[in-house]
Amino acid sequence: MDEVFRKLSYEFGIPVADIKNIYKSYWEFIKSKIEELPLKSIETEEEFNKLRTCFSMKNLGKLSCTKKRFFNIKKKLRYYESSSKDKTNG
Repeated sequence: MDEVFRKLSYEFGIPVADIKNIYKSYWEFIKSKIEELPLKSIETEEEFNKLRTCFSMKNLGKLSCTKKRFFNIKKKLRYYESSSKDKTNG
């Protein structure tokens, strides 16, 4: 990554430290927006459809989550949580 930062620094005439900060803040913004989503409280497809859960990044594509994947992961988490409770109770 340092080589990429140096190339960008040279190309745009911006210090390497500033390039690193720009890169870091870009991903921190996406992370913070995802963390703001009320994912734990979503129970229906209607609630899921109200969310804006897609980030489009030039040259990388879209970072998104489909309904099917979301609800499958939620189902697995419930299963793991219930099985771990069973182990501690039994």
